[in-house]
Amino acid sequence: MLNIFPYIFSTTFNTIANNMDVIDNIVDNVVNNIVNSDFMDNLVKNIDNMAPVEVQFKEHKRGYTIQCYLPGTKKENINLEYDNNYITLQVNRNMFYSNNQNIAVAVVQAGGDINEDYYVENADPSGIRAVFKNDTLNVLIPKSTYISKDTTIVDVDTFKE
Repeated sequence: MLNIFPYIFSTTFNTIANNMDVIDNIVDNVVNNIVNSDFMDNLVKNIDNMAPVEVQFKEHKRGYTIQCYLPGTKKENINLEYDNNYITLQVNRNMFYSNNQNIAVAVVQAGGDINEDYYVENADPSGIRAVFKNDTLNVLIPKSTYISKDTTIVDVDTFKE
């Protein structure tokens, strides 16, 4: 019974080797139906767009902003959380493509995901707003109190001229 596998393997291999038309047809089908297809073109374009993401975090007088370009990312793969003066940005950039027939490809890019914390002192969590449009994420984190360095604070009850 142990000799069955070598027999089946050698018979199958010899049949294919002696009939090169079968191999040519398989290669032609793969090239024409997969490699030269809209599915593959879209997949390659999206992989090219998965360049490292640059997140711009800036502090302003009245708040903070976060902006980043996330091509190919779906809104449901973006998560923002605020906790104890830190805002956490998490983006899952792994992608799954299918031609809804016989091809499915998962793209997992090392370093493609984003998981970053930003310190946002004196932030107003109830005023945080985020918009994801045209593959660009914009986040506004207002400060809870805005007092300019030029502002003079006066206690009205004890003020005397």
